[in-house]
Amino acid sequence: MTFEVDDGERTAVRSLTLSVSGDDPLTLSITTQELPSAIAGTRYASVLRATGGTGNYTWSLPSGDGGTGLTLDANGILSGIAPAVGNYGLTVQVADGETVVSASLTLTVTGVDLQPLNITTDSLPDAIAGTRYAATLTAAGGSGTYSWSLVNGGGSGLNLDANGVLRGTAPDIGDYGVTVRVDDGINQVNRSYRLIVTGTPAEPLTITSSSLPAAVSGTRYAAVLDASGGNGDYSWTLERAGGSGLTLNSDGVFNGTAPAPGDYGLTVQVSDTDGNTARRSMVLSVAASGPQSLQITTTSLATAVTGSLYAATVEASGGNRNNYAWQLLDDGGSGLVISSGNVISGTAPSPGSYGLTVQVSDGSQSAARSFVLTVSASDDAPLSITNTSLPSASADTRYVTILEAQGGSGNYQWALLEADGTGLALNSDGILSGTVNNPGTYGLTFEVNDGQSTERLSLTLTVEDGGPQALTIITELLPDATTTIYAAVLEAEGGVGPYTWSLLADPNNSGFDLRSTGALVGTTPAPGQYALTVQVTDSEGTSVTRTLGLVVVGGPSPAVVIITDENLPPGQVNRHYATVLRATGGTGGEYTWTLLETQTLSGGPSAGLALDSTFGVLSWQSADVRAGVYELTVQANRLPGSDTSAAVKTFTLQIN
Repeated sequence: MTFEVDDGERTAVRSLTLSVSGDDPLTLSITTQELPSAIAGTRYASVLRATGGTGNYTWSLPSGDGGTGLTLDANGILSGIAPAVGNYGLTVQVADGETVVSASLTLTVTGVDLQPLNITTDSLPDAIAGTRYAATLTAAGGSGTYSWSLVNGGGSGLNLDANGVLRGTAPDIGDYGVTVRVDDGINQVNRSYRLIVTGTPAEPLTITSSSLPAAVSGTRYAAVLDASGGNGDYSWTLERAGGSGLTLNSDGVFNGTAPAPGDYGLTVQVSDTDGNTARRSMVLSVAASGPQSLQITTTSLATAVTGSLYAATVEASGGNRNNYAWQLLDDGGSGLVISSGNVISGTAPSPGSYGLTVQVSDGSQSAARSFVLTVSASDDAPLSITNTSLPSASADTRYVTILEAQGGSGNYQWALLEADGTGLALNSDGILSGTVNNPGTYGLTFEVNDGQSTERLSLTLTVEDGGPQALTIITELLPDATTTIYAAVLEAEGGVGPYTWSLLADPNNSGFDLRSTGALVGTTPAPGQYALTVQVTDSEGTSVTRTLGLVVVGGPSPAVVIITDENLPPGQVNRHYATVLRATGGTGGEYTWTLLETQTLSGGPSAGLALDSTFGVLSWQSADVRAGVYELTVQANRLPGSDTSAAVKTFTLQIN
């Protein structure tokens, strides 16, 4: 006979042989000699067996349950919830109507004593009437397998799914009592909450800065973050510096010395006077100072699991990044390949160590590096989803993020079990993408499977009212030209895509060509400083322009040029103002900034304006910012330096 048992996640199958004898009845005896071990706090069941006698058996515990709390029915089934960790002695008895026999058995309980089941969510986030709402409830203790249900919605109209996500359209303004229940298969616990529903805010607090200007290693760096919405003055904090060493003051100004070349992940948060917060993660790209020799910077490869899909990214620095071409000179018998984009991939071979040699070239240089790839027989770590939250999204703006897992076999397949009306899609590689049309809070449930086990996770996605975003050229600095052939890609954001680029002015006759895609290409001209005025136009005919400086390395040093546009970003009355002025060219030390003159063209006095001499941050404290139009004259110089190491420029600032 073949038996199968299923606990909801795994299945076990075993075949057993039943022998039927025609012999005369034997003496009654208990054949069970030992009990299967139990896990503390979980359901337990075992069948006791006897032989001989009349065959009409009745079982009992003549000395009680031995402190286990288990019960033994007349059919010999010992069951209940396993007690605390330890060894327990049980005396079992069987009778066949003529004879009674007993046996002493030991029950071994392993595992960890279960903590009491409890709901750990302390409160529900406030809701906004008429908008999408979702909040994820959490529990602890018990068996660890939870199923949620809604005991009383309090007239809110919200629903609670089995994964603990409370969702729906928020009701009218008011207070609602909501009671929820969690069940771990052993116990149930209820908890009541107060759900506060408020009116729609005029504008949610949002970080409008979508990216950070690139930095050059070892030089001074400054950038200003911007936010909109909320109420009152903003206060900024740096939640994660990503090893960059930069600091962020409460006015939203980044400064410091740029770290070693590479990409750094930074997370910032802004709060207003009402306690509203918004956060955003950004990448700071740091380039090497001056031409660098080409080299492969990756030092080791991640361990692979035999028979599983494998992928590892190899990084390089120096040379011409735009022309990198990768090649796997020796796969060491692994059967892996490398793409043109620098990813080593394939199905991991048999367990062992494999020597791989990788080469990168940029058209004028090449560099190679050897690695040892270790392939293990299995991955002992359990399958788990590593994401703890989802980045916020903006309504009517394309959204992309990646879900990640660890452990298991490494061969992951993703699925989206609940999209909550967002319209987002999740491909099998864990890439969540799409466009959400309506602001609100949504609950999404994901599943990952590695062919051996499955994990699920529910996360909350906040969709903000992005509103129309102004068309902006976000490229601030062009990379220096160090090779015969030059190529750079300009970037813009906002407006309505697609974009069309054009070159409006090239007064120094550099000969560069700006293609409609934003690619700036050409043969590098004579060494010097070149100013290029570029324009981008979106599909609705909106156009913006920007003048960019391009340095061709070699020959006489170019003069200092202040490259910030003469029309400064506008500010708002009684709200802190800050922007960073930028320069290029010249020789000597770091740039030093001086505010030579301020003049009020209309409005109140501009006495509060200040210019940081080290980082070029122009700021105005919120209490003094007054409506009007102001003219500023600024000097940037590099001292000690040559006679070409200074520049003066006049700017216009409008405060609304």
